Amino acid sequence: MPSAERAREWALRPWLFAHVLRGHHAPSRHRDGRRTARSLYGAIIVLAVLITAEGHADGPFAAAVGLAVTVAVVLGMETYADVIGQEIALHRPLTPAERTEAFRSLLVVTGSAEAPLLFLVLAGVGLISEDLAFTLAKTATVALLFAYGFLARRLAGRGVREAARTGLTVAGIGLLLAVGKGYVHF
Repeated sequence: MPSAERAREWALRPWLFAHVLRGHHAPSRHRDGRRTARSLYGAIIVLAVLITAEGHADGPFAAAVGLAVTVAVVLGMETYADVIGQEIALHRPLTPAERTEAFRSLLVVTGSAEAPLLFLVLAGVGLISEDLAFTLAKTATVALLFAYGFLARRLAGRGVREAARTGLTVAGIGLLLAVGKGYVHF
């Protein structure tokens, strides 16, 4: 079995990146570059919120609410813009089914927030410290950025070394963008 085909098989296992693939059953959709790009975007937004909230939020629950609201607002903005763009391209209003699909295709943005929210809630109920929650949340998000970059290269038929380099590059760029976004306040 060629390595690219093996990577696709590995990537499409139900337990791997389930939040990215949730609700999408057609095999071609599992390798949709737009969904991957949106997942990366979502992870960068999550990381920026975590960086900004750490030390500034009124406890882990407040940080969790801020993260959830931010992701929901980004999802709403992305969905609205996507619907308008599709209507312009199609020269007609979208059908209700097309609007639903537009929303569903953007839900991948929320996948990057699941683990960080869990860590913040665990801190909120006292099972782990707030510092540990933020460390785990940021680490999980950076790891997710690496995984997206790695998986994207493997699915494109690239070797493990190139995929690992790409994963590191994606994680580094994502971290830099998140730090930049997190510390810019106007």
